[in-house]
Amino acid sequence: MKWSNLSHIDDVEPLAAYDETVLSEVRAVLERHNALERFGVFLVHKHFDLDVDEYVLEETDEEAREQRLVVRRDRDPDRNTIQTMWKFRSDGETMDTECVLRCV
Repeated sequence: MKWSNLSHIDDVEPLAAYDETVLSEVRAVLERHNALERFGVFLVHKHFDLDVDEYVLEETDEEAREQRLVVRRDRDPDRNTIQTMWKFRSDGETMDTECVLRCV
């Protein structure tokens, strides 16, 4: 995961009235593709830098009703994770994304 190009949360503007047009258009696309219950939107940001071999993993303890974001280095292929957040890249004509968060 490459979080280095994300803005720090202290440097990100909160949701503003001028964002409503963009969010309305995103909602319309999701609705048109029957994907309102599958995808959403998140504010792209970071809280700290990661080393190149690190990634953020969301761990859930259903019994305790807790979720934690942890930094990991292990790339265990047997670990049952799923990508849950993506950021669209703006570096070309293709529809590229990068994983922002994995869940276990």
